[in-house]
Amino acid sequence: MSKGRARFTYSATFQRDLYRLPGTREALLLAVARIEAYGKGDAPRRGPRTSWNSIRNQIGSTVAMDRGGWFGGVFTEANDRARHAMLQEMGFTSPSGRRIPGRHWLKGALLKARIE
Repeated sequence: MSKGRARFTYSATFQRDLYRLPGTREALLLAVARIEAYGKGDAPRRGPRTSWNSIRNQIGSTVAMDRGGWFGGVFTEANDRARHAMLQEMGFTSPSGRRIPGRHWLKGALLKARIE
């Protein structure tokens, strides 16, 4: 049985070539879906009923290709009428002047999905 060998040479564009491989897209789809699922699971909820503007319904993901190769992203609240996820993440000051601390649920989703 022969040993498998791989040859890798560095070039100025090796990262771009690597990011353009079809397997990179599948790997990104899995990673982005996992981050999206953790984000939806950790999103703050007010009650058992879900409305159109609940934070969980405003989280999505995308994988696309540009000049540099495949890239993925998770976005929150593409709808302009539902902009409260970042207030829940970072905290805010109420109209009465009281400081409400952030829950940091987006950062928690990223930490859960990281690959070590």
